[in-house]
Amino acid sequence: MKNLNYIACHEMTEFDLIKDSTRQPTLETLQALRPAVDRDYKQYLNSFATVQHLGDLGYSAAEETALGHCFSSATKAKSDLIARILKFQSNTFQHICPYCQFFTFSSIAHYIPKTEYPSLCVLPKNLLPCCATCNSVKNDFWRENGQRAFLHFYLDTLPNVSFLQGNLTWVGIIPTIQFQLVQNAGISNSLFALVTSHFKFLGLISLYEIGVPRVI
Repeated sequence: MKNLNYIACHEMTEFDLIKDSTRQPTLETLQALRPAVDRDYKQYLNSFATVQHLGDLGYSAAEETALGHCFSSATKAKSDLIARILKFQSNTFQHICPYCQFFTFSSIAHYIPKTEYPSLCVLPKNLLPCCATCNSVKNDFWRENGQRAFLHFYLDTLPNVSFLQGNLTWVGIIPTIQFQLVQNAGISNSLFALVTSHFKFLGLISLYEIGVPRVI
């Protein structure tokens, strides 16, 4: 697995462009919420190591609706942001989902779900290219027992050593591969736990054992 490329941007400027594309009374609500959004962005960007402990941000239902409108509305500013995120990726990740590296990219995943934390719904570092399968599995789930459940492909330092091993056998002309995760030297306990969680919740071992022999 490899990291995604992060666009060069000022996150609050991106929010302002999208905010200013909305209409009244949403625009007025978003303008009043701007300091709170700035606070939430800074917490995400500067304190990601503890983001799994993020609690209720204290928005009213009306405020959550206005914030969610930033992503749900078809504004040019939002479309331009997503287009830049995709264009900035390597050729591989303009087409392949980074979560599974198996299916074709087809959607944008919110690492921290927009339904739970709508103030983060257009934060560029919270928007990751994703396939429909992984996005539907992940959905609003992102942490379990106070720990993050999935790798973050902008912010996690991914292993630069092998951690997935496969044993290939043949039954006549039919290939079979059994995969397993291996904690080689250079992978910390905490990172390996996160990799293991990522593979478990997305069912990647089973996906690869079924899918890779078909490709072969």
